[in-house]
Amino acid sequence: MKTLLAIIMIAATCFLGSAQADIKADKQAAMAACAQDAATANCPTVQKGFFKCLRAYKKANSGFKFSDSCKAAMGTLRADKKAQKDSSASAPASAPASSDSNPPQ
Repeated sequence: MKTLLAIIMIAATCFLGSAQADIKADKQAAMAACAQDAATANCPTVQKGFFKCLRAYKKANSGFKFSDSCKAAMGTLRADKKAQKDSSASAPASAPASSDSNPPQ
């Protein structure tokens, strides 16, 4: 039973690690796809605050439209984040403590 639980936890960890890598790659792709939009919005091209800056500029300038490639890349990123959130919510939070160390008398 402990072995099975350990295998499940390792598999879940590997899957979530893979999902993190996918999100990181999607974020880089979205930043590249939105580079021209970021230049228009005068947003920094560093990762921290990039998307927040783009959203703030769009909100302040109603005539501003994201490019098609930027929209598609942000949609992919959003979908992957949602999929990761959904999969982590369905994974067991923690396993119950085993009572093997205290056998019944």
